[in-house]
Amino acid sequence: MPDTTSGFRAYSRKAAVSLVVVSSFTYTLETIIQAGRRRIPLMSVNIKTNKKNRNSRLFRSSSQYVLRGIVDILLTSTQVKPLFTFSLLGGLSIFAGMLLGVRFLIILYLTGGEFGGESGHIQSLILTSVFLIFGAMCIISGFLADQIGANRILLEKNS
Repeated sequence: MPDTTSGFRAYSRKAAVSLVVVSSFTYTLETIIQAGRRRIPLMSVNIKTNKKNRNSRLFRSSSQYVLRGIVDILLTSTQVKPLFTFSLLGGLSIFAGMLLGVRFLIILYLTGGEFGGESGHIQSLILTSVFLIFGAMCIISGFLADQIGANRILLEKNS
C-alpha cells in the first residue's frame, strides 16, 4: 500500500465486521495488518487532497507519530502472529543468555576454576539464567497465545 497511514478507508460490510480495532491511537496500520492476515483483498485508489491548512492535532511531530506507529505495529503483531513474535523475542533472549553462558565458561576455564576474588564472574551466570528463563517463558507464552488465537478464529467462524 503506497499510503498506509492516511485515514481514508472503504470497507465491504463483511470486511468491516471481521476487523477488530484495539488500538487507541490509530486504526490505519492495525486494519491493514489484520486484513493481510485474514486474506482480505486491499486496493489503493489515488485521490486528490486539499493543501495543508493547519498542523495535526493528533501528534506534535512526525517522529512522535512514527514511534506510536511502531508501538501499534508491535502490539498488533503480537495479536496477529503471537507465536512468531514471542518466539523471536524468546530466541533473542536465549541467544543472549547462551552468549553470556559461553563467556562465563571461557572465563571460568581461563582462570582455572576460581570463583572468588577478582576472577569470579557469578553475575554473568545469574544474568545467563535470567535470559534463558525469560526466553523460555516467551516461547511458551507464544504457544499459548497462538492456541488462544486459533480458538478465537474457530469461535468467530462458528458464530
